Amino acid sequence: MCRSLWSRETSAMGHRVLVVLDPHFSKDSALEASTLADWVTYDYPVKMAASLLSSQALRGSIFRGETDRIIRKRPGFVPVLLHEKLLVWLRIQHRGMVVDFMQFRKFRDLMLAPNPNFTREFQHYHAIWGGLDLTVDPRQVVKVSQAYNLLKVLSSEKGCGLESPAQLHRYIERLQMLESILPVWPPSREMMFASKKFNVIKTLDEIAGNTINSPRPQTEILSRTNRSQSFEGFVLKREGSDCTRHIFLPGKIDSSNLPRDQGGFRWLKQSYVPTLRHVGEWRVIVLDCRPLWVIHTSPGNNENQMIFCHRDAGLSLEKMSSRLQKPYGFDDIMDPVGGTVAERHLADGELESFVVAILSSLIAIEEGILQGTSSLRLMARVDLGVLRGSDGRLGYFVNEVERGIMISLFSQGNPRWTLRLADEFSALFSQWIDDTSRDMHRTIEPRTLRQHGSIVFSYDVLDSEDLEILSKTATFVQVYCEKRSKGWIYGSGYRWDNAVLKFDKTLFVASRRATIESETHLVCIQLVSKKLFPQRNNWDQKKLQTSKIL
Repeated sequence: MCRSLWSRETSAMGHRVLVVLDPHFSKDSALEASTLADWVTYDYPVKMAASLLSSQALRGSIFRGETDRIIRKRPGFVPVLLHEKLLVWLRIQHRGMVVDFMQFRKFRDLMLAPNPNFTREFQHYHAIWGGLDLTVDPRQVVKVSQAYNLLKVLSSEKGCGLESPAQLHRYIERLQMLESILPVWPPSREMMFASKKFNVIKTLDEIAGNTINSPRPQTEILSRTNRSQSFEGFVLKREGSDCTRHIFLPGKIDSSNLPRDQGGFRWLKQSYVPTLRHVGEWRVIVLDCRPLWVIHTSPGNNENQMIFCHRDAGLSLEKMSSRLQKPYGFDDIMDPVGGTVAERHLADGELESFVVAILSSLIAIEEGILQGTSSLRLMARVDLGVLRGSDGRLGYFVNEVERGIMISLFSQGNPRWTLRLADEFSALFSQWIDDTSRDMHRTIEPRTLRQHGSIVFSYDVLDSEDLEILSKTATFVQVYCEKRSKGWIYGSGYRWDNAVLKFDKTLFVASRRATIESETHLVCIQLVSKKLFPQRNNWDQKKLQTSKIL
């Protein structure tokens, strides 16, 4: 079984993470939101929405959304359109982990600099999440029509700014140097291994044949020398691609003009599975080797349409097999009505046990190959279809395993599921940071600098009595501490409010959530304005005042 490596009790407190926004988290991708399911509209309080929308680090990745006509606009809230992964990290930030954001362009420039000093550049962070999605070909942005026919590459814009193989090679080389200094998720070697889909497909074939005894479509590398080969009942798909990009469906393949391999990514010939179109797929979101939720997707009536819904109820394979032999509608499979509790539990158990068994075996095999902990232990999406085996019985098969930063969560329908995932992921990611740092023998804490947007004050200014008073407030943020010769210095790079509190010459930037960490204890505090602390008579002596950050 896929055994959990991490305790569920882990707290996100005490870690500072740099989130590098993939180029797909940009406004250009948001324009595809009508066909893609990874952008979501979420309501934020007015002040927070204004802060997010004006953030330079998030520029181009977040913008004002529109309230659904059916839903009345909530007073005091602003709809914001953003990528679902950004929603995840804003939620994690809100719950106590210090999160800084960086545009990929800046991160890329740091990676490609002539003489980079990664120790200095990233000394403030416990870990880095994100960067470029290396499971797909990073050298081109593909604009597609998400149809169930030939999907053409409409442009070859250099969306990530790596305009030559040499630059891409240098970026990956430097990224792996960075991975030797501090934890970076997801691991680049694993992502590059997974981008060669034939590797993963053959492993899944092996597991299905030797361990699970489940049906699989036939897959082979496209031959360009076998002129007698038939393409009837086959599809072509390319490695280094995702969703429905780079696919030729039956009837669309020109045997005299076969597509060429590109960038080391091969074209594969795979037997066509009609149920993927007529029944759809089950997308299982898995955290810590445990299924969290299931999305059922199927093609809609229009060429560019995809229908998806959260799976609240399902059918056992036996019931589904019987239903598929008669005329049926998508709702009969996607959201069946009726059934006893025992029948529903049987259906859930079949699907979830299959996913866990397959994922367990895949993780074990890949960890043996890569000699490292698989990112799949932390988070994965396992896409299932149904297929009849040689015995005629209906069975699940894994169509694809998604990993890394671009796992689509299908949040458009209900962002609350994404918030739930964020709460789970923050604890797992925090423990992963600790475990990875220990394996790397990385014991140094990130340094805190006195700079714009940082929280800085000294122990002789804020004493224990102050902390006791401040701990009674309602809002707080994550901050780090560093011991210096003149006492304790605390700091954070995250700012929520724009209030500035000045204690003599020491600057403190107030935030909505904050925690002060020492070697032995955590103290939750609130610092907003002087009027909250009438019981102290000496605040004026400390020259407390507020001003606006420009």
